[in-house]
Amino acid sequence: MNVTHEETENRQAHLQIVLENDDMEPYIDRACQKIAQQIRIPGFRAGKAPRRIIENYVGRESIVAEAMGDLVPKVTSEAIIAQGLEAIGTPSVTVVQEDPTILKAIVPLRPIVDLGSYREIRLVEEIGVVSTEDVQNVLDELRKTNAPWEPVERAVDYDDLVTMDIHGEVEGDVIADHEGLTYLVAEDNENPFPGFSAELVGIESGASKEFTSDVPEDDPDVPNKTAEFKVTIHEVKQRALPDADDDFAKEIGQGFDTLEALVAQIRLDLIGQEERSARSRLEEGALEATIAGSIVEIPPLLTEHEVDHMLEDQQKQLAQGGMQMDAYLEAIGKSEEDMRAELHEQASARLTRAWVVNAIAEEHSVEVNADDITEEIERFAANSGAQSDEIRRAFSEPAALDNINQMVRTRKVIEELVKIATGAEAAELPSEENDPTTHAETDAIEQTDEETT
Repeated sequence: MNVTHEETENRQAHLQIVLENDDMEPYIDRACQKIAQQIRIPGFRAGKAPRRIIENYVGRESIVAEAMGDLVPKVTSEAIIAQGLEAIGTPSVTVVQEDPTILKAIVPLRPIVDLGSYREIRLVEEIGVVSTEDVQNVLDELRKTNAPWEPVERAVDYDDLVTMDIHGEVEGDVIADHEGLTYLVAEDNENPFPGFSAELVGIESGASKEFTSDVPEDDPDVPNKTAEFKVTIHEVKQRALPDADDDFAKEIGQGFDTLEALVAQIRLDLIGQEERSARSRLEEGALEATIAGSIVEIPPLLTEHEVDHMLEDQQKQLAQGGMQMDAYLEAIGKSEEDMRAELHEQASARLTRAWVVNAIAEEHSVEVNADDITEEIERFAANSGAQSDEIRRAFSEPAALDNINQMVRTRKVIEELVKIATGAEAAELPSEENDPTTHAETDAIEQTDEETT
């Protein structure tokens, strides 16, 4: 086998692999044996026909084609090792000539990561202030949640619960036909279409109204259709909001004896939420700033492989919903090439993030041990209730364990980045003033000098 490393471009090595007859023979032999087991040649038992007979019976081209299935990955791997390449991912191999056999291989190489000046990144954890209005909003939501509905004799308004008859059509096709339907009139209620609730506001109980509503289309090139509705309001209800007092606090059922205690807990909960949000913003900010300041050279072939994986994941999700990828693409008016182009940028960003994390992990010697994995699995199990045992079994699979390993490793990397960005890493480094070993050594030296004197 003669291997020529023609060039390396964009972190991809281009190899030419020329195979002599002696290189081919072992693979041809195995291919003949495999074919002999699959066909029946008159006068010979299965698998017992000589190679010459098999070649005459099926033709050399068929045997060579069968041999290529084992030959191509094997000799490509040997060529990569012989050239001392740090390959990553699956090479792209083309058979450019059959006699003698010549292969062209494009080998994706390990990405190069320049982390830039990430140690100079400085961020501050900004925790927002929980206002009295924030607390009041939560209290008001609690009052709404616990409020019974009571009938009122007035026109419909937002936040009302109405009972109505509804009939809707789009170009003659019935899309809604219900009697006695209960509907919450709210500005953020976009069912069946955005703006539907607004059309109900102002209708008196017992009255009817006809109106039209635009039907939004996913494809902007298709003109919006119009839905025609007729509604009749039979009953209007509003929430009978309880007074915010000690009795209301007790009715919440969480052990509060006074409104003051309930309000204090609401404030504590909001402060906790804000602290967690601030920490999350700090962590993501540290990682994003590191990525933004880094230069990552990723081989294009590796990006294409990532796009392949993303498409496979989409296909699995669609299949779970009973839809095939071809039907989905037709429904959204896109080709597979369009979809690949859209995923390309996302794939590149995912790979960049992954390799930056990997580089930080290597530089800081971040490791994940068995205890880390067990602790993470138990955390998931603890939040799964009755399904905890099922979660443990699922996470015992190799693929799941690998995902957990990456998750924990990434979290540890982000912790290191946060230390750097907030200056905590520098504070952890020992100094002569704070290092007890240094003081002990200094004292010993001084004592030795005094004894010598």
